[in-house]
Amino acid sequence: MTMREISRIVSIMDYRTQLSTLAAQYASAMGVSEARVATRAMNDGSFFKRISSGGSCSVDVYLRLKQWFADHWPPDLEWPVGVDRPDVLPNTTAVEAGRARTGRRKPTVHPEGRAA
Repeated sequence: MTMREISRIVSIMDYRTQLSTLAAQYASAMGVSEARVATRAMNDGSFFKRISSGGSCSVDVYLRLKQWFADHWPPDLEWPVGVDRPDVLPNTTAVEAGRARTGRRKPTVHPEGRAA
């Protein structure tokens, strides 16, 4: 698989698909159900079923789950293609572009030390 194909997959996978993919592959490798994985990771056995059915979760929950999978991922199991690792930060260009779109900018600090 080429880098172009991989980047296309990553851009297509939304957070629900990423979480569902992680849950399915982890459950299969560990020989347990996705409900059991949800109970271990979130103390909520129906979490992945809700996500797969179009439910949502907060960004904090998403990041916490991604970290849980990274911390518990079997060393002999390859991380799923198209699912970004939790330690991968967005590139600065994308972040700056997002700030430009939302109108947010760094506060101006005057020589006296007060913000504008």
